[in-house]
This record gives sequence, structure tokens and C-alpha cells, in this order.
Amino acid sequence: MSIIGMRKQWVTAWIKQKGDSKCIPCKSLLDLT
Repeated sequence: MSIIGMRKQWVTAWIKQKGDSKCIPCKSLLDLT
């Protein structure tokens, strides 16, 4: 798995933990990858 793929998984897990509404920057990161 690529680094980007791993990062995407990590960010997705982090968003789920923190809550989507609190993590607008994370959504932007996912859009970039």
C-alpha cells in the first residue's frame, strides 16, 4: 500500500473519531489525495 493510501486510511479513521463536523480541514486533505 502506498503512503498516500495509508494516510487516507489514517485521516478517515481520525475523522470518524473526532466527528465530521469538527474536521473540515481533514475533508480538504482527503480531497487533495
